[in-house]
Amino acid sequence: MGEFVEYVGNDWPEGEFKPLAVQPDVIDVGGGQFRVVLKDGAVGTRAIFWQEFAHYAALQTAYTTAAGRQAGDAATTDCPLEYVAWGTLRNLYPGQFEREWQAAHREFGVRKYVRIKHEYDRAVYA
Repeated sequence: MGEFVEYVGNDWPEGEFKPLAVQPDVIDVGGGQFRVVLKDGAVGTRAIFWQEFAHYAALQTAYTTAAGRQAGDAATTDCPLEYVAWGTLRNLYPGQFEREWQAAHREFGVRKYVRIKHEYDRAVYA
């Protein structure tokens, strides 16, 4: 489990998510279950959310079932480590590592694929 945040505001989506001033204790109680102990009092009427970290294998979207996990764990990808590293650092530290990320993205990112190259093709596919 990651950071715990509170939704502050009365109407969605005008409010905002703010990190809890005092992050709770997270206790692994086994069986994939966790107990969360808030240190700053009861939840009350607050809307509290948390970041959840999970392992998602390559090209896998259904990782919540046993069959999905088995298929996802068997999948692989050829994503270069440099691309992943700069992308991760850029997400973890907003405003930093932008130049390095852009360079890696130019080298390893998805290339545009132009399906229609000629005016004749456009008429055929329209």
